[in-house]
Amino acid sequence: MAKQTINVGVNPNDGTGEALRSAFQKVNANFDEIYADEFINITNSKIADNAVDERVLSVGAGIAGQSLASDGAGGFYWGTAITGDVSAAILQTRLSEITGATTIGADATADITFPGTITAAGSNKIAFSFPDQASFPDAVTNAGIIAYAQDTLKYYWANGTEWVQFFGLVADVRDGFEYFGYDTNDFIRFVPNAKTDFYVAGNYVVRFDDQGGITNSGDINAEGDIIGFSTSTLSDRELKTEITTIENSLDKIKELNGVEFVWKSNGNKSAGLIAQDVQKVLPQAVKQKVSLDETKINLVVDYNAVIGLLVESVKELQKEIEILKSK
Repeated sequence: MAKQTINVGVNPNDGTGEALRSAFQKVNANFDEIYADEFINITNSKIADNAVDERVLSVGAGIAGQSLASDGAGGFYWGTAITGDVSAAILQTRLSEITGATTIGADATADITFPGTITAAGSNKIAFSFPDQASFPDAVTNAGIIAYAQDTLKYYWANGTEWVQFFGLVADVRDGFEYFGYDTNDFIRFVPNAKTDFYVAGNYVVRFDDQGGITNSGDINAEGDIIGFSTSTLSDRELKTEITTIENSLDKIKELNGVEFVWKSNGNKSAGLIAQDVQKVLPQAVKQKVSLDETKINLVVDYNAVIGLLVESVKELQKEIEILKSK
């Protein structure tokens, strides 16, 4: 029923106003509607009528754990605790009512426990801790979630198919890493059972090989120089078999040419031998290797083998000199 208004007339006692009986009937009707809607509940509610508490509204004791909330239409009620899943809309509404809060809970170390499920949409995810990886939720339906396994001390990420490790403060982190580094310009790439690539300032500079076939296990392929205080090479007799002396070393040396040249890759001048020439006279000193950019196959020379050839050549020359001296 709509509010009923009493006609009080234009001037006092001018006879234009509403009759007294009719006026009180409207008053009663208005109060009946108020009480029927329990706008004012005499049992549990009161409006203070003293000077000290004139601005205090008491709405009863409520239940422990409840809070006074607005119904959005000008009224108040004791809010009931939320159980089960909490939607983002409800959580946002409740948190938006808190102003100046710096912590949630009794103090900064208080825990927040949700018996239901928390779902974070968009790019914001929530990290969870579990006793072990076997306790993780399904990686398909929980894609994007980060979880911590207490038994391995490692963090895992659900990629939509499975849980994969992405960080761990432990001595052993061998668990499916492919890229590791500072950024996309400076990093190490691990290719399983094949190679390890090193990038510096966006340049592919070093490769550790184990690709089999042309490239032998343990090779290091670098675009620049490999510099060290020691250039020692394994040469122990115990590591070798079928040891023979290089024959016709002087004739083989005659087939080689010491040349000067410029490297195409960097324009630097250098000197040395041509691998194809060495291959003709000492093939065991030449090998095929995959280039650093893996676009072609190049020949490389084992200069330690060439040293052996030079040693025997000098010895042959010495014999010839001695023969000439003896005549």
